[in-house]
Amino acid sequence: MVTPISTEYGHIAMIVSAYALGKQIRYKTVGANNILILPDQRSFLLEKKYENTIKRKTLYSQYSTMQKIKSDLAHFYTENAKKYYQTRQKHWTDGQYFLDYIKSLNLEKPRILELGCGGGRFLSYLKEHWSWDFEYHGVDLSEGLLAYASEDHPECVFSCEDMSVFMQNAGQEEYDVIVACASFQHLPSVEERRNLLKNCYKSLKYDGILLMTNWSLSSWFLKTYRKQVARSVLMRIFSIGKKDWRDIYVPWKQGEKTEFRFYHLFALAELKEFLLTSGFVVEELSFLDKKGEKTLDRRKSNNSFFCAKKTVFIG
Repeated sequence: MVTPISTEYGHIAMIVSAYALGKQIRYKTVGANNILILPDQRSFLLEKKYENTIKRKTLYSQYSTMQKIKSDLAHFYTENAKKYYQTRQKHWTDGQYFLDYIKSLNLEKPRILELGCGGGRFLSYLKEHWSWDFEYHGVDLSEGLLAYASEDHPECVFSCEDMSVFMQNAGQEEYDVIVACASFQHLPSVEERRNLLKNCYKSLKYDGILLMTNWSLSSWFLKTYRKQVARSVLMRIFSIGKKDWRDIYVPWKQGEKTEFRFYHLFALAELKEFLLTSGFVVEELSFLDKKGEKTLDRRKSNNSFFCAKKTVFIG
């Protein structure tokens, strides 16, 4: 008599007799069921076990790489805090767009969170050009830059923390405004970028806004960092598409010493897709040139800029 038995992997085994197989039959207990494992399946199971081990090692390797990127960024911005702080004191054209959107909310005392606040450049601009009261909380990885921010703005709250971890633990509907000035670009994975935006959405009040700038892949950038871009393109080719060629390590030279920072250079379509899938309504999305003028020409751009709102969208 022929008896069909389902195996763990969905195959149907046809058993005529143990003698006909001529090999020992083994069973594996899965829940309340005895699952038949034929000799050729044992090798299949070993292969699956090997594949799972490789996947775990790959995930651990990716996690380790991401942690190293963040550790290197924290070290860089702390070691170079004084120089970086000093070079961020000049006039900042992008800040006016942020300010205009914050004013448009018409709130008496908005609660503002800044992710990657650095030495407090945006906060200084805000205090200089904003005549109303507001609550401010700044988050950054660099202890060195936060020391400058705290000294300049002792009345404000600052946290030295990974902004992804901070947002993961942030409360629901806490803030009216979340700002990220050239900091989102440092997140090393697609998953982390998506999670951060979803957590921003969660922590914004309804009709609250997310304001952000990031470096763009301009003609100036391609010319200045052509070696780094070429290396990233080659990495994508050799990884068979697993690496993103827009993930670039940008050099910072101090005397004879050169350090590298991780950047992801966003396309506008990429940012829009992230925002829409996180629940936001995109109020504005464009590039800004070096003069701070809005443009849709990536080649002439300096940064990308967007304003996204948490709202009840009626199509």
